[in-house]
Amino acid sequence: KLPDLFTDDAQIYPPLRRAPVVGKQAIIEFFANTIGKIAPKPKAVSIVGDGDECFMELSIPMDVDGEQRYVLTTIDHFTLAPDGRFSRMIVYLRPY
Repeated sequence: KLPDLFTDDAQIYPPLRRAPVVGKQAIIEFFANTIGKIAPKPKAVSIVGDGDECFMELSIPMDVDGEQRYVLTTIDHFTLAPDGRFSRMIVYLRPY
């Protein structure tokens, strides 16, 4: 499960919310009630990491001039805990 990748006290900073999502239960609810409702089908375009920091660039299929194309949508910034799970995630959304 995706929430298992996060520490019990992890924080997610979504782009469209002012308050961070804090803690395992809140993260489970966030993925079920927010991400689950929009059901994106992202593809990782690039992943770059160094030490306890990692960045992932994501794209989703969209209609562009009448054709399905993958369009860059977000960059996710992860901080890793000593056990390798995510302790923090910041989502940067591409403006349209």
